[in-house]
Amino acid sequence: MTSSKKTTLIAFLLLFIAGSFLFSQSQADQDTKRRDFVVILDVSGSMEEENRFTNVKNYLEKEVIDGLLKNGDDFTLVLFGTSAREQFTRTINSDADRAALKADLARLEPTDNFTDIGVAMEKTAEIIERPEKAGTRRVILFITDGLNAPPPDSKYRGVDLSVDERFKSIGERISRGAWFLYVIGIGGGRIYGGK
Repeated sequence: MTSSKKTTLIAFLLLFIAGSFLFSQSQADQDTKRRDFVVILDVSGSMEEENRFTNVKNYLEKEVIDGLLKNGDDFTLVLFGTSAREQFTRTINSDADRAALKADLARLEPTDNFTDIGVAMEKTAEIIERPEKAGTRRVILFITDGLNAPPPDSKYRGVDLSVDERFKSIGERISRGAWFLYVIGIGGGRIYGGK
């Protein structure tokens, strides 16, 4: 299977997992609930190709930070590549908070040598299973180019995620609960997919 076909397979697999529970927020929900935005971001080296990572940072700045974040919302950043790790959680209460968040995102670079989508999905499930704060709606953005290349010590190394039972189990865990997951696949220098 060619690299291009593998990329497409993984991207569609992620969209398939999200597809069973993806739905739009009502305007009333957007207006009344505080949100906990969780961005799960691929920082592997392949994200540097075709300005992908620059496009992602621009998207997060304009569409999420400037366009969606309201005062009182939380923003959590999870990075994945060789591993999956939480960078920070910030509560946005002012324009100064937004500016600091933009500065932190601007400093990010895609430097991981591997992309372990399996462990990233495990981290996604772990976050989703945490209790939500009262009156808060969790919104998760999972952003990747879909190139799955786990490190040698990963349990997902050499595994076809489309048929792996562990991965399927993670998808089932993710599909429970009243929250929103958006999977955004990127390629060709632009963002496409999940909404």
